[in-house]
Amino acid sequence: MLCDYYKNTKYPEFDIDKFKQEKRVRSNVINNNRTICQMLRNFNKLTKFKHEEVITKLIKYIHDSVLKLRVYKSNFDDKWWNDHKNMKKRSKFTELKKRIVLTKRIIDIDHFIFVELKELYSVTENYKDVILEILYYLYKINLKFLEYEIFEKQNEQVFKTYNEYWKKIKDNIMNENIEKFDSVFMSLNEFGKKSEIDVYYLNKMQTIKFNYENIKKYFDLSRKYTLDIINRNNFDCVIEFGCGWGRNIFHFVDKIGNLNIIGGEYTPEGVKCFNYIKDKFYSDKSIKIFQFDYNKPELFFENLSMLGKYNNILCLSFWAIEQITYIKEKFFDSLLNISDNIKFIHHEPIGWQISNNSLMKENKNGFRNYYNKNLYSVLKKMEDNDKIKINNVIVDFFNFNTTKSLGSLIEWDKM
Repeated sequence: MLCDYYKNTKYPEFDIDKFKQEKRVRSNVINNNRTICQMLRNFNKLTKFKHEEVITKLIKYIHDSVLKLRVYKSNFDDKWWNDHKNMKKRSKFTELKKRIVLTKRIIDIDHFIFVELKELYSVTENYKDVILEILYYLYKINLKFLEYEIFEKQNEQVFKTYNEYWKKIKDNIMNENIEKFDSVFMSLNEFGKKSEIDVYYLNKMQTIKFNYENIKKYFDLSRKYTLDIINRNNFDCVIEFGCGWGRNIFHFVDKIGNLNIIGGEYTPEGVKCFNYIKDKFYSDKSIKIFQFDYNKPELFFENLSMLGKYNNILCLSFWAIEQITYIKEKFFDSLLNISDNIKFIHHEPIGWQISNNSLMKENKNGFRNYYNKNLYSVLKKMEDNDKIKINNVIVDFFNFNTTKSLGSLIEWDKM
């Protein structure tokens, strides 16, 4: 997968000798500075300047790429690394990452900068790992470009609505002077000021006083089913598709500790809010987020594959597929390819698809008319084709406030 920037940007014309001086192409080897450009400088010196011309061109191209990426990051992330020292803290280039470069054939990508690096790899004996590391992080930059290019192109109304919504959440979090994050506390702002609120749980409705204790009680109850499954199984990864600002992910992290959890989110403001919370309150936890689109999930799965192989994955969706009017079976087929063992738990407002007795009826008017209309039929078809086994269905499982988005629970396993 190549980003538009790589596809459309050729080697620039520039004064090579002048650039060598400005960017210290012959600088001393700095082992703890692992920017891509510095690794190329190191390689230049280690190979006694035999490949300096091509190395200089590579440094120029990558330098310009980083400048472009900074523009994207300032637009979508409000930051470009906390400071330059963070490059020294980049995770180690492990044997796993080396295998990824080779087995995913990143080294064979048909693009001139990858071709040039492969040539350097082929002519050196002692420093092949340096080139493999450069290839790995160069490809990661490519994936980041793809993410920002997707964000740049999104403009439909649903995207705009949620993007603005998550921005307000982030602003509220930034304005709260708190030392410990609390998903339930932050969620209270979404309801506005109320004295009472309806809660639907296990096909029953009751009206409760609107306060922190009551909201927390039912929020915990609604996530207990998933939490119990996490505690009973040896998952090496939990993925939430359409995670928004991370309400559920951070709730589970508080409950289960340091499990690999990955969020997929459609909007840049959702990603920004998620990363703000993670950096401020959970910097020591194994949590990641990638751009994700149910209709175009390729980038998410590519980012996931760059982390290595997971053997036992729990997938979650909480009121996320509701926004995909007609979900494609192709998404689930792609998902089933990422691991031999996959369990999925959906919490989605589709009760009317499952039972005529559901309190939730099909939304045919207003913005909710785009709510999902085929999730259950797609899952049943996949079960009929022996792709999955549906283990449990709980119609009208949970929601606050209204039956128009009342979530039903479906749990299934890959066959």
